[in-house]
Amino acid sequence: MVKWGPSLVMLAVALLGACSDDSKVDERCAFSGNAPMCGQPCTNPCGCACKFAGTYCSGDQILQCVEGSMGACYQATPCAPGTCLNEKDATVAHCTTDCEELRQTYTDVLAEGHVAVVESGSDGLAPGAYNYSNYCSPADCSTTTAGHCELGLGGCWYLGKPIAYLDQLAVGYETLGCSANTSCDCPAQRVSATCEGKLGDWEVLEGPWLERYSRACVVK
Repeated sequence: MVKWGPSLVMLAVALLGACSDDSKVDERCAFSGNAPMCGQPCTNPCGCACKFAGTYCSGDQILQCVEGSMGACYQATPCAPGTCLNEKDATVAHCTTDCEELRQTYTDVLAEGHVAVVESGSDGLAPGAYNYSNYCSPADCSTTTAGHCELGLGGCWYLGKPIAYLDQLAVGYETLGCSANTSCDCPAQRVSATCEGKLGDWEVLEGPWLERYSRACVVK
């Protein structure tokens, strides 16, 4: 039978403690933290890595993941207010100086969301289904939000909740001094729409694909 002296017992206890500490470190380091801004330290004990590769807009600045001597970090490039546009198709995130690009982006946001837009000179929304989605609440179909027609962007107003990105683009449009619209002829914001489902869903052509949506705002 092996006899353990006091020194061996102390060594065994120390080793067990070290293993216990290591297990805590392993548990604590299950996930790395998101990389900090360049020049700021990483405070995560597991290290930091960029959650988003490439470039993207964050408010009025472009963030780009770079690998430095202290690890990954985000390098910021400021844009003029409202002019930071995210990557789309073959275009990387950038600070635009093009009024037409802002107008097109504004139009694309509305089109991609299937948002019902009331144009200048119209009588309002014609009966039909708008704002296709797979979920909608009554507020999505009863709220009408003023557009930016007087600035030269989009229509008079649209159906649904406010879209923060449209307001950002409007700020950018003003920042660049883009041409305004002095001939907006907008009908009153009157609409009667309800959030409804449809047997068989709505089929909507999006580019080359036919998408199906179970809900829509139906204007009577």
